[in-house]
Amino acid sequence: MSTSVEANAPPVDQSSQHAAEVRYGGFWVRFAAHCVDNTILFPVYMAVIFVLFLKTGGSSIEAQMLGSLLSLVVGQLYHGYFVASERMATPGKRFFGLYVTDIEGRRLDFRRALGRNVAAAVSYLTLSLGFVMAAFYPRKQALHDVMANTLVKRQPGASTGGMIFVSGFVFLLVFVGGIVYAVGKSTFIDYGARLGMEELYEAMSANKLPVQEYAKKHQAWPTTWEQVESANGKNPMNSMEAIAKLFVKDVRIEEYGAMVAVIEIDDKLGKLRLAPHRVENRLRWTCVASADIVKYAPEDCGIMK
Repeated sequence: MSTSVEANAPPVDQSSQHAAEVRYGGFWVRFAAHCVDNTILFPVYMAVIFVLFLKTGGSSIEAQMLGSLLSLVVGQLYHGYFVASERMATPGKRFFGLYVTDIEGRRLDFRRALGRNVAAAVSYLTLSLGFVMAAFYPRKQALHDVMANTLVKRQPGASTGGMIFVSGFVFLLVFVGGIVYAVGKSTFIDYGARLGMEELYEAMSANKLPVQEYAKKHQAWPTTWEQVESANGKNPMNSMEAIAKLFVKDVRIEEYGAMVAVIEIDDKLGKLRLAPHRVENRLRWTCVASADIVKYAPEDCGIMK
């Protein structure tokens, strides 16, 4: 039985004079390709997580699970689409001259390419030993290749330049990546903390009138949230959005009707205090915050002395 030329054709950029040569992608070159693909996907994963964080405040377990699930789906579609494409490889594999075929050397359709990548989950369950199989198994098949009856082939020509690239990539990942992560984390916390403090301030400010009404009616400042609620107020912990609750540990009523929030931002503990003061015949409210967290507070708030 003969097979068609098209069915057995290598990726379009492979020279026909080398079509008969068969080389397989071993463990290290495949690992390097995987690193390149992860570099491409990482910003996408971070964008998904960041959007969900803004939408939910990041405190919901369901939101965190949804973020992980969406990232997983994006990764699966990425691998399935590119392996089933005309190039028969993801950008990472392409960089090292690798491409994926079935046992007969034919191009995979999208369903089979997706199934092959889903099967890679089994290799993770074996503590990644399924991937290590590519180092010694016949025709360099990893466990998911065996399960999907696929091969990872390598186009003729050395990929020394590619390996040098990956060595540089690892260096950047460890050193420069660490710096980027630290800066990104700081920016992420800074943005979330400022947004959370604004929500806290608004929730506390909504109780100004109820506190005043209670004091006027009872000739005494409220000392509990139940008393404030009796004047149509509300405990800020029950009215804030999720993002504020990431940083606000407690909000309580202290003497003279002062509302005090205990806040923790990036391991720094501080307070935000909103208190009434009588100036001549008028009642005014002032906001102050601890020195360590005042930079996150609204502009109306000064430094607590």
